Amino acid sequence: MTLAFQPGPDLREPPDPGLPRPEIARSWERSVRSGVERVGVEIPGGPGIDRPVRLLRSAEPVIERLGRRLEGQPLVIILADAEARVVALRACRADVRDWCDCLHIVPGCRLAEETIGTNAIGCAVEERRPFVVVGPEHYRVNLQGFSARAVPVRHPVTGVLKGVLALACRTEDDSVLMLPLVEDAAARIETDLGDDVTRLERRLLDRFLQITRRSTAAVVCLNRDLLISSTLAGPLVSPVDQPFLWDWASRKLADRDEYCGELRLSGSVVVQARCTTVREDDQEAGISSRCGRVRPP
Repeated sequence: MTLAFQPGPDLREPPDPGLPRPEIARSWERSVRSGVERVGVEIPGGPGIDRPVRLLRSAEPVIERLGRRLEGQPLVIILADAEARVVALRACRADVRDWCDCLHIVPGCRLAEETIGTNAIGCAVEERRPFVVVGPEHYRVNLQGFSARAVPVRHPVTGVLKGVLALACRTEDDSVLMLPLVEDAAARIETDLGDDVTRLERRLLDRFLQITRRSTAAVVCLNRDLLISSTLAGPLVSPVDQPFLWDWASRKLADRDEYCGELRLSGSVVVQARCTTVREDDQEAGISSRCGRVRPP
């Protein structure tokens, strides 16, 4: 496997011309293990997935302002959710949008590392940090004319990953100035997400802090839109489990305030969950749950 990468001033130190940056090498290794085809061109979508309403409500004004500033530049602004699924795309020039269409980078497509290999958005989701992928650093051959800087967007109260914001272009138009632009825009989205916290969500967060201060158990507090988990709960309950866990606990607590039972989560993880309704002035704020892995017989 021969790689030739283009170093940039924002990559801290110019790499050896014959060697990839360590984070790129790790991503290529993961791409190989996932069975990604280097010559593939299709990008899978995610029909039936709910749009992240809150993320979009906070992000759309920021993307609109950034788009106006960059109007006429050969750039595209891409917002993806926490599963690397594109939920908004704004091209700053018509030819750039047409080019993205040719690459199948359109709203609804999923740019996860395990499905299309090394790319800035998929790697930012995978490693939970800003990520730069320039031209030939992409695993898929058809994306090697593409360059992007991607920055995670986290909920400022819970720290939960809500999505990824990226600025992308053709490799010949690449600039190190893209990263500070997208970092600033992502920070503005996070600020707006924090301002959008409701009274009931603050009650749910307070309950989470109360439990974790006096318990060493894996703790999860959630409602339909928010998931707060302790460090111990991370390996058990992932963001993709939120809709299922919420639906399961809501049904079990429909006629009671507490329930304990077993359920199977993603990755075939079976947990015992002790769930309790969290209320604020007789309004339901959400559900708290202490979880423990069930050992196989």
